[in-house]
Amino acid sequence: MTDNPHFTPRKTPTPRCSPHPLAGNAKMEDNRAMTELSKILPPDLESWIETRVAEGRFFDAGDYLRELVRRDRAEVQDTEWVRQLVTEGLASGIVDRDPSDVIEEIISARRARRG
Repeated sequence: MTDNPHFTPRKTPTPRCSPHPLAGNAKMEDNRAMTELSKILPPDLESWIETRVAEGRFFDAGDYLRELVRRDRAEVQDTEWVRQLVTEGLASGIVDRDPSDVIEEIISARRARRG
């Protein structure tokens, strides 16, 4: 990147293999339908991206941003999964018994089913 505050990951052809030995995070299918994205970044964020790329973990700024979007998407999905489990748990009712008694009952029932 340059001192220019504009950031433009360019459309790249699908590589036959990873373009950089440490860029294992980039998947070939991510590059197939890539569109150009132009955003203005403040200098401190642009510098941060340049630093991360220079460390060698990412092939370029686009690779870094794709990884951040993947992580964000996974975090949102995980959060939604936990919320669904909490909702399901609350809907199943609250047991007024001691938790260790409930666990013992479950273990005993399982042993009885196994014979």
